[in-house]
Amino acid sequence: MFIISLRVNFDEVVCYTAVRIKGEPHKPCTYRLGDGTIIRHHYDDGAEALAIKILQHYQKKLKGARNDRKKGKK
Repeated sequence: MFIISLRVNFDEVVCYTAVRIKGEPHKPCTYRLGDGTIIRHHYDDGAEALAIKILQHYQKKLKGARNDRKKGKK
C-alpha cells in the first residue's frame, strides 16, 4: 500500500492511499486509489512520481467540487 499523509502542525489534514492491483517491479503497474479511481504508473518512475500523480488526481477532483459550489451545484 502507498500512503500520502499531509500534516499541518503534526495534525493529519488528509490521507490518500493507493494499492497496486496489477504489475510488478520494473514494469508498468495499475493502482486503485482510495476513491476507487484506477491509475497507471511505471514502477521505475519512482515513488515521487506516483505521489505526484495521486495528488494531481485529488487536486483536480477538489477543484471541480469548488467550481460546482461556486455555480450553486451540490
